[in-house]
Amino acid sequence: MLNLESEYLPNYGRPHNVQPPPDMSLDYPDPDTPLPVYLHVHPELARRFSHHQPTTRDLHWSIDWWVSQDLLKTVQSTWEVLPDGSKAQHLTNWGPITRSPTRAMRMHAKPVLIAIVPLEKRNVLCEIARTQLVRLPDGEYNCQNFTEEILREAVQRGVFEQGDVERALEEAKNGMEKMTYNP
Repeated sequence: MLNLESEYLPNYGRPHNVQPPPDMSLDYPDPDTPLPVYLHVHPELARRFSHHQPTTRDLHWSIDWWVSQDLLKTVQSTWEVLPDGSKAQHLTNWGPITRSPTRAMRMHAKPVLIAIVPLEKRNVLCEIARTQLVRLPDGEYNCQNFTEEILREAVQRGVFEQGDVERALEEAKNGMEKMTYNP
């Protein structure tokens, strides 16, 4: 039997005394129309948090869709910067957040289309993201594992087709070797 207390962080890894990132979903609600949902591969975070030459496992993954021309809803786990300026030693899940993409994301992130999804299925994806637990640090688990767990649960709950997720994961994994980041 799985002991959740020993394998997962409490409170989704959210550090005490750290405010969640700003969410603009009240001002920019998710439109009631089918939208493309992407698995984004972000090389810029690998350089920022790696003290060595980044490998494909160092690249950051997120699940995103554009809710307006300038804002996207994103599902991801993040490394948090604590009040003292240090980086948390674990991942944090703040749930889905509507935000403006960074310049680096617009310029360097590789979007891999998963599928075009209606609002009701995106709402299920958001619920999965809100409740996705974050594993304790073990030197192996990272945002890619977190993202893959969400995608597999989304298949189980009918948000995506298995083939679409497998194709997107394969493309993200294979395409990462070709990605570089030159600030």
